[in-house]
Amino acid sequence: MLYHDDPGEAFFHYFARIIREGIANKAITDALVSSLNIDAGRSEVARDFWRGINNLLARAQQSGSVRADARIEDIKVLLIGILQATGDGGTFPDRIVSILCDGLRG
Repeated sequence: MLYHDDPGEAFFHYFARIIREGIANKAITDALVSSLNIDAGRSEVARDFWRGINNLLARAQQSGSVRADARIEDIKVLLIGILQATGDGGTFPDRIVSILCDGLRG
């Protein structure tokens, strides 16, 4: 596990890592997509995953690294959208991830 002193760096690093891992392993993308449709209480793992990202987001926003109006729902759409658009076994979309991150910066 990597540690970042800067909350923005931690958020953006993790955001890109989820995309990289999801592209390399379709099961991750499938799990993220299905996590949006779970019944309350059915998947503690999914809740913990999204709660962790939400905590990173909040810390990055408090530091001014991420725009204040970004919500966890936005992050879910961005992550799942890019993973579904990239497809199986695609290459990491550096330019697209850079554009997304630039749009999220505070």
